[in-house]
Amino acid sequence: MNKYTIEEVALHKNAEDVWIIIHGSVYNVTSFLPEHPGGEEVLLGLAGQDATECFENIGHTNEAKQLRETFKIGEVTNQESATQSQITSEIRSETTGADAITADKESTVNYQDNRQTEGKFSLMMFAYLGVVVYAIIFYYYYQNM
Repeated sequence: MNKYTIEEVALHKNAEDVWIIIHGSVYNVTSFLPEHPGGEEVLLGLAGQDATECFENIGHTNEAKQLRETFKIGEVTNQESATQSQITSEIRSETTGADAITADKESTVNYQDNRQTEGKFSLMMFAYLGVVVYAIIFYYYYQNM
C-alpha cells in the first residue's frame, strides 16, 4: 500500500484532483464527486484534509463504508514535514476546532434539511393547492345558492 504524508495529501484539493483522509487512509474521490449524495461541495470542502470526523458525524451506512474502500489509494505516514506542522499550527491559532466542526456540521445539516424539505415541499404545495381549490368551489357553491 502506498504511503503519503499529510503534506502530499494537502496538494490534492481541487475539483480535478480530490484526495481526503479518513481514519489514516488516503482516498482519491475525484471520480466520485458527481455521485456523492451530499453533493460535490461537501467533498471539495474537505479536499486535501482529514475528513474522519465529518465522515463519522454523518453516520454513513455500511454500504457507503464499503464503497469508500474502492477509492482507497494508500495510507498516511506518521511523519509530518516542518512546513505542514507550521501550517497546521497557524490554522489552529486562527480557527478553533469547534468553529471548524460547527461549519462542517452546518453545511451538512443544511444539505440534509434541503433534501428532507424537497419531498415535504411538494406535499405542502399539493395540500395548499387542494385548500385553494376547495375554497373556490365552496365560495361559488354558496354564491349561487
